Amino acid sequence: MTDISRRKADRMIDAGAVKVNGQTATTGAKTSGDEQVTINGSRVEPRKQQLLLLHKPLNYVCSTTRQDNKPTIYELLPADLHHLSYAGRLDADSEGLVILTNDGQLINRLTHPSFEVTRRYELQLDRPLSDTHLSKLEIGVELEDGVSRFDTISIINRSKLSIALHEGRNRQIRRTFRALGYEVTELKRISHGEYSLDDIASGEYILRDISD
Repeated sequence: MTDISRRKADRMIDAGAVKVNGQTATTGAKTSGDEQVTINGSRVEPRKQQLLLLHKPLNYVCSTTRQDNKPTIYELLPADLHHLSYAGRLDADSEGLVILTNDGQLINRLTHPSFEVTRRYELQLDRPLSDTHLSKLEIGVELEDGVSRFDTISIINRSKLSIALHEGRNRQIRRTFRALGYEVTELKRISHGEYSLDDIASGEYILRDISD
C-alpha cells in the first residue's frame, strides 16, 4: 500500500473504513504495532523501520533537491530508500557518517539538544596547532552565537585532531578554529551516538531493519 497523509488517514478513520483487530478504529487511539489493521477490508502491513548508515562523500548535500548543482545524498541511494529522512546534516565540504531512517523517535533522539548525543570528528588543519590555542580550545572559544566548547580533543598530530561534541550549531567546528586563525581543510564525521562509520567506503551504505 502506498503512503497516505495523516489528514487523509484521519478522514478514512472518521468514515469507519479503518478497523483494528476487527473493531472500528477511532482517531487518536493508541496501538502497539502488533495489531491487525484493515482499510475497507484489506489488510495493511506495517512498514518496516529501517536504519541506513551512509558514508557521505565530499560535495554531496544533505537535501532532497540539488543546491548550486551539487548532487544530493539521495542520488547515492536506490529509489525505494528515498523515503528515509536524515538525522543531522553534513555540509557539502565535509564527509563521513550520515544516518537516515524512517523512525521519527530515533531522529528526535539523535538530533534534539536535550539528549546531548555525542558526535565524533576527525579534522585536518592548514597548519600545526599551537599549545596556546590548544589551551584556548579546552577552555572554550567565544563565537558570535556563544562560547564553543568541545567535549574532548585528541591530538593525532599537531595538524590532525579528533574531537567530540554534543552541540550541533551551524558549522561550529570550522568557525571555532577560524576564530583562532586556522582553516579546517578536511572534516570527517566518524560517529554519531552509538553508530560508527567503521569501514564503510565513501559513497556506500549499510541498511538495517530495526523493526524488532
